[in-house]
Amino acid sequence: MKRKPNWFRIIPCALALIAVICVIAIVLKLMIWNKGQKVIITDEDLASITLDTSDNIRILPPSIFRPDTDDGIPTIVVFGNDSYYEGLDDSTSIMDYVKEEIPEAVIYNFCLPNSKLTADNPEELSPQESPEEYFSFFWLCLCKKLDRLDSQKTALNYLDSSKYDLARYKQVLTEYEALDMQSVDLVLICYDGHEYLDSVVPIAPEEDIYGSSKVTTTLGSLTSSVYVFNDDYPDIQYIYLSPIFCYAIDENGKKADCDKFDTGNGTIAAHFNAAKTASEQAGISYMDLFTGVAINEETADNYLASDGITPNKEARRLIAERIAKLLSDRLIPKSK
Repeated sequence: MKRKPNWFRIIPCALALIAVICVIAIVLKLMIWNKGQKVIITDEDLASITLDTSDNIRILPPSIFRPDTDDGIPTIVVFGNDSYYEGLDDSTSIMDYVKEEIPEAVIYNFCLPNSKLTADNPEELSPQESPEEYFSFFWLCLCKKLDRLDSQKTALNYLDSSKYDLARYKQVLTEYEALDMQSVDLVLICYDGHEYLDSVVPIAPEEDIYGSSKVTTTLGSLTSSVYVFNDDYPDIQYIYLSPIFCYAIDENGKKADCDKFDTGNGTIAAHFNAAKTASEQAGISYMDLFTGVAINEETADNYLASDGITPNKEARRLIAERIAKLLSDRLIPKSK
């Protein structure tokens, strides 16, 4: 005799089994969702991203680079330090890549490794007392104006050869001394995040509007250096290029993001703000590489050397493309 199914027992068991299956499916779905999928970002993807940058580009009349009023050749002088010196030995420096993008430009790369944007002392010391001082941005500008580059030549004899590339320093001085500043159209100020890492003061509390007596600060060095040249060369344009993302080292010896970690005088944003102030006060253009280049806390390990600040070859190419695009599109108008 055939037994009748006990629906009162079967239905609850079936419902319980369905519930268990649903729970398992949901858990698996969540695990997969949390794990995510690996997304490969191509160069085309990066190029299509529009970043919210804070560039402040001051454009002089387009005629500045035209043959009827000028020699027709954009002449660019670059002052900076390690990040813009890197790659010079095999022509993969940032400025080498910029030159590829703007072949018509004449570029003088005067970047010196271990040099600084700011001076160490508010008053002038002798080349023997403070040789490094004479290769900061301010003193390079002032001594050129006063035809006093012999001070730098003397300072070379007192630099630590284990720390400084003396051959590079001599080469730059020779080229800089021979340069006619009347031919210069544009000065790029390209110092990386070492001022931030060294806890340099961005803006002194008592700093006057011109910063002329505060060359030890970011604001003072920028404004004072530009004022040095303005009287003699009023047609030169200046652009401060912000540092890119870098790492600091915290009190536990661990890497810390520069946009979050205070090294003693603020995060790296404090130096950006000082440069923006200089842009308003002294007519210096400001190019935002920090947000304008896709190097950040998520991607930095792929783009920075082990020191956490020096850009590798791929990063140098990215930086150069951003610089060249802004120069080509907005500062070097093409003749018709």
